[in-house]
Amino acid sequence: MTSLAAALAAGPRRLELATLPTPLHLAPRLSEHLDVPIWFKRDDLTGVGLGGNKVRTLEYLLADALDRGCDCLVTGAGPQSNWTMLAALTAIRCGLDPYVACYGDPTPAWGNLLLHRGLGTTVTWTGDPERSSVDAAMAAVAERLRGEGRRPYVVPRGGATSLGALGYVRATLELADQLDAAGVGARSLWLATGSGGTTAGLVAGAALLPTAYD
Repeated sequence: MTSLAAALAAGPRRLELATLPTPLHLAPRLSEHLDVPIWFKRDDLTGVGLGGNKVRTLEYLLADALDRGCDCLVTGAGPQSNWTMLAALTAIRCGLDPYVACYGDPTPAWGNLLLHRGLGTTVTWTGDPERSSVDAAMAAVAERLRGEGRRPYVVPRGGATSLGALGYVRATLELADQLDAAGVGARSLWLATGSGGTTAGLVAGAALLPTAYD
């Protein structure tokens, strides 16, 4: 066990929500087109709902929510956010009621918003098109819930916290093992980013495990 693996094992508790490890797949046609080997880390296959990277984040956040004795989860984003859908779904699996703040005005229920309806998520609209408007709405929802005697666990947009980022510090170990098994000396890692939590975890993981990739 590496020192990083030992530190994670001794660190904050996590729930086992994701189907891990997710596959590492070579993209042969893209590799041929770009004349460089391209591999995809398939975190769309984390196995909860529609999959995605946020499941790794939620493993740590929901463990913390349960340890704190919370009975509901409050978060927010846009109406078609994969983050809020996965947060609501996994919260329900853990026995927590989901509350979601969406920026803007109410829209027809389709996509992830339709899934929220099926899950019974309580959705609040800010009436403001600015993404940041959900922050105040989340605080207001949490305050109301506390007034009702509830114990809300409030998570910022995208689950971007230092605790949530541990999901991708841990993923660095998984990826490093897969690259080693495939005999791949990866030179760089590319990803899409939004709230920055996944990026923070991968940057920290690479700093703590320099052999992962250049």
